[in-house]
Amino acid sequence: MIAVCHRFALSLYSLGSFLVITGSPSMLSAAETQRLNLISIVTDDQSHWSIGAYGNKESRTPGMDRLAREGARFLNAFTCTPVCSPSRASFLTGRYGTQLGITDWITPKEAKSGVGLPPDSVTWPKVLQQHGYRTGLIGKWHLGEKPQFHPTKLGFDYFYGALRGSFRPKDPELQVDGQETKVEGFGADIVMDAALRFIDTNRAQPFALLIHFREPHLPYDPVPEEDDVPFKNLDPTIPDVPDLKISQVKRWTRM
Repeated sequence: MIAVCHRFALSLYSLGSFLVITGSPSMLSAAETQRLNLISIVTDDQSHWSIGAYGNKESRTPGMDRLAREGARFLNAFTCTPVCSPSRASFLTGRYGTQLGITDWITPKEAKSGVGLPPDSVTWPKVLQQHGYRTGLIGKWHLGEKPQFHPTKLGFDYFYGALRGSFRPKDPELQVDGQETKVEGFGADIVMDAALRFIDTNRAQPFALLIHFREPHLPYDPVPEEDDVPFKNLDPTIPDVPDLKISQVKRWTRM
């Protein structure tokens, strides 16, 4: 976890391991006259050991490392339920997964049968929305696919992404303006471009934006060539774990 001062208030929460919170310089000097914009960035299935700021010499994470240098790292942060859906539900509500009826990742079968974040849940984006913020979620949701669980029912004015647990790393099908649409390009770039458009469109008013990448969750490839080439000949360090498929893990790590 990292805390940083910057123009926007930014929290980066990597499920199970990594959280960044930044605040505006005006936070102390003009808190009563200027409200903060909030940007929360979630990476999926990423542990702190994979980040340069936490000592990894093989990964290249310049953005996260910069946040660490300019802010503060939290070295004793954890999630109560280190699985996708319950950790996301807790992040949004501050409640345990058991309180919300979400104790494991929501399978496709469960999503179709009607499992999701209860519509009456008080999420922090909903609270901000009620106080005049423009709120958006871009990327992965994985908290229910039925209409009553849609992000726009739980505190978001705008949603661009996938309701289900994942989407293809290239040319994914995403919900755009309420319609399932095939979007050409690499998923991480698509999500970030959409986030930048949201910021540009809403910069004149207080906003809260949640950016939920599916990376670095499986499947790892395809990835852009410029992201792949630097690690082509890397012999990554792999922990000594019984029955671990070393060659497979090394290949996945290089992707």
